Amino acid sequence: MQRFLDGRPGGHATLGAMVVVILGMLLALALALVVVALVAIPAAREGDTLLTAEGQERVADTMTAARDKVTSR
Repeated sequence: MQRFLDGRPGGHATLGAMVVVILGMLLALALALVVVALVAIPAAREGDTLLTAEGQERVADTMTAARDKVTSR
């Protein structure tokens, strides 16, 4: 802590801690992708949509509004 307060850069301990944090974040991201794949892929194969009918309408409305805004320039 004293090194930080003195304004001197941290040594290898700081680098090691950052590597652990980054690897942990990558592991969490990979785990999340696996969980989504395990749920979404079988549902898509069965013909289920990822959004409800209301969600699909909102996406369509948003896309229409975005296209209108871009073409009006």
